[in-house]
Amino acid sequence: MAYGFPQSRAGLRDRKIFILKRTVSYNDLGEPVETWTPNSEAWAQVFYKTTDEGIEAGSKRASKIICFKLLYRNDISEVDRIRFDNLDYQITGLTELGRRELLEIETFRIEGQSE
Repeated sequence: MAYGFPQSRAGLRDRKIFILKRTVSYNDLGEPVETWTPNSEAWAQVFYKTTDEGIEAGSKRASKIICFKLLYRNDISEVDRIRFDNLDYQITGLTELGRRELLEIETFRIEGQSE
């Protein structure tokens, strides 16, 4: 039971996310083809932290930084991705909250996707 974290109530975790794992297959020419396959799903609380703006190749770009808070699990790593609202997010950090009560996942939206 999550005594120290009032935000751990299930009602706040109202958004479904998918954990994506990298898979590599090979095409007819023997070249590796990387894809991201949904491995599992979870209910999470979503926080829109900030927008990181920068100048890249003369154009202004912005990346959404989003945190997902879910029940603790040990099958997620920084090499995985999160899919939320049909957009993929690269994991940049994992933080255990409490004694394996909650897991906070910090991510940024992968460029090149339309909203």
